[in-house]
Amino acid sequence: ATESLKDELKKLRAAKGALIDDKKALRSKMEAIRAASDKIEADRKKARSALPGKFASLQSIEGEIARLSRMQETTSMSLQEEKRLLKEVDSLEASKATVATVAGYDGALAAH
Repeated sequence: ATESLKDELKKLRAAKGALIDDKKALRSKMEAIRAASDKIEADRKKARSALPGKFASLQSIEGEIARLSRMQETTSMSLQEEKRLLKEVDSLEASKATVATVAGYDGALAAH
């Protein structure tokens, strides 16, 4: 009877050891996923901080570009003002890629 109890105890200890190993493996996977998620979040914040002012979506950028283009076409302005306006339009055009990058990071975070 004590032999069968010892065998049973040995089986239970082996099962406990296997469960502990599984737990360690899951924790290491969880830490890797958390680290990847933190890196994506940091990259996303960095990219978002590079966006000009209040324009955080592609739609708002395109709307501002259209507004500035209309202003250039319909308003009388000095050459210096027009150059400044064109630089702002170029800056907004360049920020479209940054907005796409931020959207990609948002998607990657949602996948994690």
